[in-house]
This record gives sequence, structure tokens and C-alpha cells, in this order.
Amino acid sequence: MFKRTISKCIEEVQGLVVKVWINENGTRRLTVAYKVNGKDYKIREGIKEKKTAIKFMGIPIGQKSEPYIKENKGDYVTVKYNPDKPRQAYIKGNGKKKM
Repeated sequence: MFKRTISKCIEEVQGLVVKVWINENGTRRLTVAYKVNGKDYKIREGIKEKKTAIKFMGIPIGQKSEPYIKENKGDYVTVKYNPDKPRQAYIKGNGKKKM
């Protein structure tokens, strides 16, 4: 999603995770259903991972990855959307969005 699109996503709504799967390159993906003004929408988004250093006695010896979002099917997540075009949306908290 482009910076100018993200900056327009100023409204929030709770969305229901309706599907979770791993795509062909190993990325965990979610399908989230949400409703705005009585109309149903769905978004699909790959879950980003944050990297943290593994240290032994203060010395970095590797990295581990953890997903920003750990919710599963049936859980709720916050969706940020553009009030003028509710289909333009993203999952809040899924990595850092550059604005």
C-alpha cells in the first residue's frame, strides 16, 4: 500500500479473522472481514515479522523472528480504513507502516 493511501486510512473498526494460511513462500497470511456503514468488506494481508537479536553473555549470536500479529481464525483485529473508500484498509499493528 502506498504512503498516501495509508495516510488516508484514519478510521478504525474491529475485523474478524476468517482465514489463516501460509503462502508458497512461507508468509503467514490473514483474511479479515469487517463492516463499514452496513457493507461487508474483506482484506488479505501477509503478516510481517520483527527480528530480535539472540544474545549469549551480551554478544549477539543470531536472530529470531516473531510475527507482529499472532491472532488466529475467530479472533478480532483492528482494521484501519479510508472513510471515503472503505476497501482501502490494512491491519493495524502489522509491522511499521510508513506514512
